[in-house]
Amino acid sequence: MMRSDITVTNTPAQNHPTPDRAAQLLDRVASLYSITLCEHADIRARLADLGLGDASVLEAFKAGYSNGTLLKTIPVRGTLRSELEALGILGRKGRKLVERLTGHITFPVLDANGNTSGIMAERPDLDSSDMLTVPVDAVQVWNRAAARRHTDLLLTGSVLDALALFASGIENTVA
Repeated sequence: MMRSDITVTNTPAQNHPTPDRAAQLLDRVASLYSITLCEHADIRARLADLGLGDASVLEAFKAGYSNGTLLKTIPVRGTLRSELEALGILGRKGRKLVERLTGHITFPVLDANGNTSGIMAERPDLDSSDMLTVPVDAVQVWNRAAARRHTDLLLTGSVLDALALFASGIENTVA
């Protein structure tokens, strides 16, 4: 679902990164968000309230937090901004370019080869109606590795719920 105040524009084909470049960009953004989570004690405390206080679980799944500072870390000129916009990391609020995932806990989604193929994001207040995915219309499966290890899976509608179940020992959970 997309936040109604931020739109994702159809970008020209030349701005779309190649699949390898997209995976690289998504991985770099997910890594930045992971670092940002470490800097936000308030968000880590909220995750602990949700049963996700074990830092090793959060680190294992590269959980992160988007605090809206991504645009300050990338060049103003060049193709990077248009590539991130094509992927749906950035969007438009009116004419202004903004970070779509601001205020969300983020979780990289890995493909069958372990490459970052997307990012799922939820608000820490568990408003699952505001779950976002990048790329925007892609079908994402979080914890795909569980499907390779288990014959029975527990499907949740929220990555935070799935991660809480995982942290409590129910590892055959996906979102």
